[in-house]
Amino acid sequence: MLLNSDSIENNVAKISGRQFDHLTQVQRLTEGDFLNLGEINGTMGRGKITTLTDEHATISLELDVQPPKPLPITVILALPRPKMLRRVLQTIAAMGVKNGYRTQPVAYDGAVGGGLGSLIATAPPSASSTPTATAAATTGRGIRRRRVRTR
Repeated sequence: MLLNSDSIENNVAKISGRQFDHLTQVQRLTEGDFLNLGEINGTMGRGKITTLTDEHATISLELDVQPPKPLPITVILALPRPKMLRRVLQTIAAMGVKNGYRTQPVAYDGAVGGGLGSLIATAPPSASSTPTATAAATTGRGIRRRRVRTR
């Protein structure tokens, strides 16, 4: 569980709301149980539930472990469906991936080499002012690359 620095005071955290509901209903923890915790953009460690009421929990903290270094990975996504995009973003954030890019679709009017299927343009974040981008068209015979005009 990740905690905001606002909820931590003198190595004691007060949990309420959704996090409290998760502790009591999903994890089914009770007073005296231990759990793994971390401070957002801070250290990690363990905590012991010292007080448990109907609306909040008080947890004594031992946050003494530095988080691992971010992975040197860059993720490039090709336009997934919105529900899957949320899942993918949550997963890569949990893994510690810091760099990610999403490709954008290009309008296809059928004039560029008929029957090419779907076109995906990949313009890097520092794209120049030229109105073209590299596009990949997937067909049954593999991938063809063409220069296409973007708007």
